[in-house]
Amino acid sequence: MKSLHRHSRPGFTVRKSKDIIDIDKAKNYIFKLLGQRDYPEQGLARKLEEKGCPPQIISQAIRYFKKHDFVDDKKFAYAYARNRINYKPRGRYLLDHELQKKGIDKFLRSEVIKKVYSEKSEEELIGQVLKKKYGKILKSREFMARACRFLVRRGFSVQAISSVFSKKGNINE
Repeated sequence: MKSLHRHSRPGFTVRKSKDIIDIDKAKNYIFKLLGQRDYPEQGLARKLEEKGCPPQIISQAIRYFKKHDFVDDKKFAYAYARNRINYKPRGRYLLDHELQKKGIDKFLRSEVIKKVYSEKSEEELIGQVLKKKYGKILKSREFMARACRFLVRRGFSVQAISSVFSKKGNINE
């Protein structure tokens, strides 16, 4: 149950002193956020909402940053996907889910995933992950089953996993 501020009345919202209520404060806040890392549109909108910014100011501020090419969901999605593939390899399914959580639309997600996996195959990534996690040799069936479950949790497709294991009964690299 929500507790009401002792001076508030039902139907009134008590504004916090740190609320962003004008466009200049919203732009300054976005500049600060973008100075730390890249954000997709939806991420910036969420951050401004948390600060109590009205929807019309949110859309104005984001439109300004899109116009000046500071915010671009396509560039963000490509950079994010490449980074995830290079530094912490994931399968298509998990990468798609992560991009969805970031607010990237379905069409753009599929385009980005297709391009990223054309640069580096899923099978190649599976080999890297297995080598890093389990070392050089996977011999026993129980051990291979554990590795398969791990790869599925990492978002790799069952087809890609079985392809890797069928090509090499063991992983010897």
